[in-house]
Amino acid sequence: MRFLSRRQLAVAVFLGFWLCYLGGAGPGLLAYRDTGEMAASAWTLGVSHPTGYPLYILLGKLFDAAFPWGNPAYRLNLLSSLPMAAGMALFFIAAAGLWGEIPALGATALIGLSGQALTLARVQEMYALGFLSAAGLLALALELRREAATAGQPPEKDWLGFCFLFGLSLGNRLDLILIAAGFIACAIGFKDKAWLSPWFGLSFLAFPAAMFFTGSNYWVLLLVALTFWSLSAAAGRFERAVKSSLFALLGLSVYLYLPIRSSSLPWLDWSHPATWSNLVQVLLRSKYEGTLDLISKNYKPGELWGANLALYGRHVLHNFTVAGIALAAAGLWRQARRDAGLAASLGAVFWWAGPVFLLLSNMPPNPHAAAIVQPYYLVPDMIVALWAGEALAWAGACPRGKLFAAAGAAFFLIWPFASGRAAACDHRLDFFDEDYARNVLLCLPRGGALVAKKDVQLYSLWYRTAALGRRPDAAIVAQGLSGSPWYQAQMRRSNPRLSLRPLKTPDDWRFFAQGNAPAYAAMDADIPAAAAARGSLRGLLIALESRAGSREPLGLWRLMVFRGRYNYEDRPDFFTSDLVNDYAQALYRTATAAGAGPLKGSAEALTSRLVRGCWSLHWLMPDPPAFLGYLAASEGRFHEALGYERLAGALASAMLGLAREYHSLPDVVLQIRRSLAEARMQQGIILSKLGRQDEAKEAYESSLEAYPLAKAHYNLAVYYWNRDRRRAAQELAEAVRLDPSDVEARRYLDMLRRR
Repeated sequence: MRFLSRRQLAVAVFLGFWLCYLGGAGPGLLAYRDTGEMAASAWTLGVSHPTGYPLYILLGKLFDAAFPWGNPAYRLNLLSSLPMAAGMALFFIAAAGLWGEIPALGATALIGLSGQALTLARVQEMYALGFLSAAGLLALALELRREAATAGQPPEKDWLGFCFLFGLSLGNRLDLILIAAGFIACAIGFKDKAWLSPWFGLSFLAFPAAMFFTGSNYWVLLLVALTFWSLSAAAGRFERAVKSSLFALLGLSVYLYLPIRSSSLPWLDWSHPATWSNLVQVLLRSKYEGTLDLISKNYKPGELWGANLALYGRHVLHNFTVAGIALAAAGLWRQARRDAGLAASLGAVFWWAGPVFLLLSNMPPNPHAAAIVQPYYLVPDMIVALWAGEALAWAGACPRGKLFAAAGAAFFLIWPFASGRAAACDHRLDFFDEDYARNVLLCLPRGGALVAKKDVQLYSLWYRTAALGRRPDAAIVAQGLSGSPWYQAQMRRSNPRLSLRPLKTPDDWRFFAQGNAPAYAAMDADIPAAAAARGSLRGLLIALESRAGSREPLGLWRLMVFRGRYNYEDRPDFFTSDLVNDYAQALYRTATAAGAGPLKGSAEALTSRLVRGCWSLHWLMPDPPAFLGYLAASEGRFHEALGYERLAGALASAMLGLAREYHSLPDVVLQIRRSLAEARMQQGIILSKLGRQDEAKEAYESSLEAYPLAKAHYNLAVYYWNRDRRRAAQELAEAVRLDPSDVEARRYLDMLRRR
């Protein structure tokens, strides 16, 4: 006997997941990709970065107006938790329509309590709304499929509603076009089985290959048209195609918000799509060259596909466990035998949203790039969960199998809480982003101009100034946008006195500093060494002009707010760790500035305290132990200094290993190799002072294996001075070649040549 109907169960699923998601929601803005931009844009009804996300921005403003409690960012949590929970209810309805309630509950628990769902339901982003669209399209496509099985074609009214919903969904995320062909095939069905094999070959091989080799995304539109045309009944096909296109365009009309709102010059007017050419650039992401992120352009097309597939595999294993993967594989096999057309359709959704998307995105498998890609896992995860539910239903149909299916559903419901995954995604006490923006603005003098670069750091400052109205005197400048005409025009409207041009060369930065005093940069900004005022820091900020150093370098730090555990390696997500790293870098810069001159007594104690504070924030950072080694050596504590330098070398070696694993860019690898070489060279200097000359020579040679340092060659020349004059001359010549300004090396080389 059933106590609840299917609809009542769907309502229970919605309420259960909504309370779960909202219960772990953060109190304000969370450190995640574009949350600050989305919150500021929704509050001011702005135009966000391409593709503009008009549906999310309009709904965000509606939620801001409709719910009077909490801050703007917290209200946007509702716009994440509600759609995600509604998406889970629709997914349950779709799955229950295939096999019944118990397997559907198991599949819904598998996807609804995954790490991605728990995270994306609690951040101020458009991904939860995107999942609602995908789940709604899945449920509607399966319903249309059932209707088409009896009537031959889906009812026109329902089909046109499907087309409208798809167009409207693209108003939130245009990448959903990748799954259109799979859902269309699912909704219409393969009446003529002769079409199944050719369509499978085209959708799984030919069209992805065409997109990859031509670099054009238009092939997916051709696949959508071909799928509809080949599977629709011949009678009235052209008329249905026209009506379908019109209803899809009606849903897409939400994009008219972009030119209409842009023409009124809002606070955020990204790319100014008020003109037709700019609007096309926004929709096609032309400035991003049609890619997910410009990072991918540093690699050959397809170079990182294997690494990304492996990364996705680890994600599935972590979230679905071995049991979930085994069930999904069994469910896919069962579905292919039971209904090959449905398996091919859903397989195409998985293939395009998962492997094909990863092929086209071509992102390196480092924590930053992985954090950019991971939100897109949710749609392929949905299909994997559906296949796992298929296996549970298959098992439930066997004698005594219902108990197994119920046990599987219970396991997928309990495991996320028992394993700690749910706790890792709990943001109830997450104040990192809120406190970062507050602390940065605390360090900025009245009327100051501040340059930031990374998304989370920059957008959190946008949110605090634009949405919360704090520090209206501050000019927050985006380094990456500083050369864009639309951005310069926007900044002139809000800050008429601001002098701005592309922030690339040292001259550009000097122009900015002289025209916008007091001018500062955040720790994430990419500043040429010649542009930063040496030793002039103000808490978390780097001065861009010479200023008198503070007598109390920790004065501002004592006024900052720190709520939470500040440890880089301990944070479960990349973006929060990156904020912690900014604090560590600021402390280290403060320490090196304090230790720039001779250290005595309290000055040395303060410097050591600052370095240790930096190291406590970010353990895998070779600079702090290297500096502590320098402090110990300056006091003659050479054995202690040697230990620090060896640890610095070990940490640099570990970072180098991670850089190779992450396929880091050559400049990043080279920088780490230089740090490793510096640590090994310092080991050699200390070993030499301890009288262990042969070990010192080995350390210098090991340093040169990592990176060619002029000082290492010079120290080798000192070692060979009384042992091998010819070798000493060779080392000195190499030191002069690497560093022509090394007067001492040149003098000793001339001395040897005169002899």
